[in-house]
Amino acid sequence: MLQALYKYHGRDTSKLILGSASLLVVINCVSSFQIYAMPTFDNLELRYTSKMNKPCPQWLRPSLAGLIGGIALPLTLAYPCFMWIVMKKPGRYSRSWCLNWILGVSGMVLSVLVVTAAIWIIVTKGIGVHFFKP
Repeated sequence: MLQALYKYHGRDTSKLILGSASLLVVINCVSSFQIYAMPTFDNLELRYTSKMNKPCPQWLRPSLAGLIGGIALPLTLAYPCFMWIVMKKPGRYSRSWCLNWILGVSGMVLSVLVVTAAIWIIVTKGIGVHFFKP
């Protein structure tokens, strides 16, 4: 999409507009995992309400959203950086190589922190699920 934008409008459009469009595409890609995770959230809530015969508590919704979001976070933050390095093969220790490594590792660290925090919240608040109850 960005290639087409730069190819057809690169000469007659200001760099500010092109940069803004590129930034909006990046923000859209980074935040899109929440849209794809909604069926998973709905399925988990359906299973919880059918097993417990009561509505899902409000604290459990953000906890599960954080857990699933943290698991899906590398798909939008880290993997594209590493794939770009593998596909484009920039010079080792070049500016783009370092930037992509820093962004990729930062995305992985952020993902681990979000998953750890979500698990911590679920453990401290507790979930009344009995896996081995017949």
